[in-house]
Amino acid sequence: MNASEPYNEREILLRFRNGDERAFQKIYERYKDPLYRFIKSYVKEREYAEEIVQDSFVKLWQVRVNIDMNQPFEAYLFTISKRKVYRFLKKAAVDRELRENIFCTNQINLAMIEQSTDWQSYEHLAKAAIDSLPEKRKKIFLLLFEDGLTYAEISNRLEISPSTVRSQVQSGLKDIRQYFRANSDLYFPFFLAMFLASS
Repeated sequence: MNASEPYNEREILLRFRNGDERAFQKIYERYKDPLYRFIKSYVKEREYAEEIVQDSFVKLWQVRVNIDMNQPFEAYLFTISKRKVYRFLKKAAVDRELRENIFCTNQINLAMIEQSTDWQSYEHLAKAAIDSLPEKRKKIFLLLFEDGLTYAEISNRLEISPSTVRSQVQSGLKDIRQYFRANSDLYFPFFLAMFLASS
C-alpha cells in the first residue's frame, strides 16, 4: 500500500487489527490532525494536546483487536481521546496552576470546577452515587469510569447489546442526577461534563 493509493478504511482496519504497522501509519496520518484539533478545543497548551494525541494512538494500538468493523471507527478513536482528556481534567481539578495551563475556559468552564472546592468530597459523592445504582447499572458505570472501557467493550464483557449499555448509562445518569439533588449542593453538571469526556 503506497501513499498514492486511495484510503480504503475497511481494508486498512482489517490489516491494522492483525498488527500491520503500515496500516497503523495510514490511520495515524489520516486522523492525527482532526484528533489534535478536537483535543486542542479542551487543552490550550500544544505540548499537552500533542501528548494526548500520542497517548490516544498508543492506546488504539493496544486495543486494536477490539475494533468493531460494524461501528464508525472515527467515533471509536475519538472516544479513546475523550477518556484521555477526562483524565487530564480530573488531574487538573486538584491543581489550579495546572488547570489554568491546560483547559480553555471557553470549552471547560473553570468556575464549574471551582464550585466543587474539595475534589475529594466531590469524588466521594460521585462514587456514592454510582454505588447507589442497581447492580447491573453500577457494574456498567464502573467498567466505564474505572476501567475506561468503551460501550462496545462493555457489551462484549457483559454479553449484552451496545444499545442496552447505552440505555443503562442514560438511566444511570438520571439516577445520579437525582442522587446529587437529594444529597448535596455540589454541581451535577461537572459530573456530566466528566461523563461526556469519557463516553
